[in-house]
Amino acid sequence: MSEPPLEKYREHRLEGIRTFDLYPDKIVIRGLMRLGSNFESTISLSSAQPEIHRIWVRTQYFQLAAAVFLLGILFVFIATQLEKIGSVDSLLVAASYAFPLVGLIAIFLTKRKLEFVRFANNSSIALFDLARSGPDSENFDDFVNVIVKQIAASRQAALLDTAKTLSEAEKARSES
Repeated sequence: MSEPPLEKYREHRLEGIRTFDLYPDKIVIRGLMRLGSNFESTISLSSAQPEIHRIWVRTQYFQLAAAVFLLGILFVFIATQLEKIGSVDSLLVAASYAFPLVGLIAIFLTKRKLEFVRFANNSSIALFDLARSGPDSENFDDFVNVIVKQIAASRQAALLDTAKTLSEAEKARSES
């Protein structure tokens, strides 16, 4: 039977849901994205730097909402011009106002920026990130602090293991 995680964090965003299970030497990230894909990834904490990088970004759907709004405005303009020359029924013009309205509502629903914390490896390549979002968002800072401590402990243990291995190799070489 596997050991229980030290800490858990649940993240819910428009793009999907992720859970983070923190163990002494690794973090396991499981996710289910809105379009049906799912994943599981295990990352060794000894490969991560204990420093965090904070970023604030909007959801990917914000740009889609802005595009729907702008295209809706264009659609309304074209529909009203076509109505003036008699090519389009006024009912279609009235219906065309729904597109920018839907886009505007979506903009307001997705305009808030989310705070992310990103962890990188020794080469500054991002290993994983997590967002302050979802049912555990009040515990976000505490969870991030525990990850930082576990990374430091895991890196220290890995250094001690390497030193021990080198020492044993040196001892074996000197005996032969």
